Amino acid sequence: MLVLEGIAISVGLGTAVAAIGRLAMVLLLLWMLARRSALAVIDPTGGRGNWVLRWDWLALLTVAYMASTILWTSVDWASGLWAWSEHARLITIPVVFLLVRNRNEAQIVLRYFVFTQLFVVFSSWLLIADVTVPWALAEHAQRDYEVFGTYLEQSITEAVTAFILWHQRRWILGTQRNWLAVLVAWSIVVHIFGFLPSRTGYLVTAALLGVAVLAHVPRRWRVGGILLTGAVTLLALPMVMGSESVRAQLAPLSQKLTRPQEQRDRQISTDVRLVFWAASLKAMAEQPVFGSGSGSWNREYLRVTSVDIPTYRNIRDPHQMFLLWGVEGGAIGLCLLCATLLSLFATSRQFATADALSLQAILIALVVAGLTTSTIYGIGLGDFFCVGIGLLLRLGATAHSTTNGDSCDTA
Repeated sequence: MLVLEGIAISVGLGTAVAAIGRLAMVLLLLWMLARRSALAVIDPTGGRGNWVLRWDWLALLTVAYMASTILWTSVDWASGLWAWSEHARLITIPVVFLLVRNRNEAQIVLRYFVFTQLFVVFSSWLLIADVTVPWALAEHAQRDYEVFGTYLEQSITEAVTAFILWHQRRWILGTQRNWLAVLVAWSIVVHIFGFLPSRTGYLVTAALLGVAVLAHVPRRWRVGGILLTGAVTLLALPMVMGSESVRAQLAPLSQKLTRPQEQRDRQISTDVRLVFWAASLKAMAEQPVFGSGSGSWNREYLRVTSVDIPTYRNIRDPHQMFLLWGVEGGAIGLCLLCATLLSLFATSRQFATADALSLQAILIALVVAGLTTSTIYGIGLGDFFCVGIGLLLRLGATAHSTTNGDSCDTA
């Protein structure tokens, strides 16, 4: 249990600590297998039925296929193997599911997972109050109120934490402290929108907020609620586009990308991402089925791009998860990744309401964040998502065996 708690803590304390936590997780699994410990044969649906396409086998198949792309990658094998180790982070999900043996352990480890994120939020509030925080190791801690990683990563992990607190409010801070869980969850939402300059964080938080609201709307009104949300977004878009800051970010490439820069922008801007995405689509069109192989994105980007951005010549990914998999794994790799995520979502629908909504929240956050960043590929953020998904899967899959009120519906 101590190792599992350490792994849950590590994913919130920066990339170096997250890497140590992942290594500890692998060593723990090997040690348990060597001792022939009681690792039960998993039914990833929690005993509620078998799926033709199970998420655990799909995850393994996806990782295996990406390993095979090293055979035809356009870069050297060492680079391909290193990149594959980033894609293979997906296997963390079934490993965590396997190591956590029951719901009680899942609840304990999930608390450590959440409390670590609350420590990060508390530290950020201290930075906002202009208090010296010795452990705030981020490059721009005083400017952007980021603690261990970047404000982009922090805003995404905070959003997930807020909605895990909301959906699991009946027990996660104590059975008599529902109000506290709600208060903390909303304070995190305020922190994201009020102090973290992350457009992706805003998008993820808004998506999870919409899902949480729709969960409480009667089923017959949900389609109307979804349409209303979309209409409000479309009406608000012209106002957002009319702001000076947004217009500056959508300026023509010839005006913005050719000017010399003394330092990198605070985050990779919209137009730079568009360059990455256009190059990715072009590379995908050339190798549509099997892709150009693990670790090949940078080489393909430099080969096909028509816009030279010296600052980003060494960048390893297009800041878009699905395009990265499409370039390196082709249609096969991309379809396997999507099938794994869809299977995870389908599995969540068998869980009790609170557990289902928690797992769906982190999956939706993964997908939404993946539209503007290579979520699973990055150390730290990728570990956060994979460990969190594994914990929530175990929490939901074992709910049927509990006799207390923790597994009751809370929506």
